[in-house]
Amino acid sequence: MPGSSILKPAAIILAAIVLSYFFAPAATAEEDLKLSGGIAYMRMDETSPEHPSWMKGSVYSTKDMTLRVFQDVHFLFSKTRIKSTIPDYTTSSVILHKRVLEHWSGYVPSGTCRVTTVPIMEGGEPVGSFEFHHFDSRGPKGYLQSMGRDKEGYMQYRIWFVDQIAQIQKQEPETPQ
Repeated sequence: MPGSSILKPAAIILAAIVLSYFFAPAATAEEDLKLSGGIAYMRMDETSPEHPSWMKGSVYSTKDMTLRVFQDVHFLFSKTRIKSTIPDYTTSSVILHKRVLEHWSGYVPSGTCRVTTVPIMEGGEPVGSFEFHHFDSRGPKGYLQSMGRDKEGYMQYRIWFVDQIAQIQKQEPETPQ
């Protein structure tokens, strides 16, 4: 029968997609929430077992919210990129890119968004991760969680924004009705 050789593989692929949808493993590390735009947000609050002790309050991130650390060094007629790390003995500044800032629900400065990073210490020792904030108190704030080096050798950090809405809800006492 002509065309039946195409129908069998298509039916097998469709069955595999349907089965993988129903039997796919649940998210284990964080709660993944898909919003109307189709972006999966990972959320953690202080009761989550994976929530690091040095992070305060509710935070959220996406799989794309990572920071690669490098410095561009300009010579007379050329530019060189040096793989770097954020120093964990002093405050530093880093730039957050527009693709990351799209997920920040508060004030977003026009132009370059430079934030100040502060090393996080536990027991007097740096944990390799940082707290960050914009100079404007309405601006982006959150945490940079060390993820190690990527396959190209750049140091990477997961960007966790502070969930301002969850903080406001936590501060406002529920009114009895």
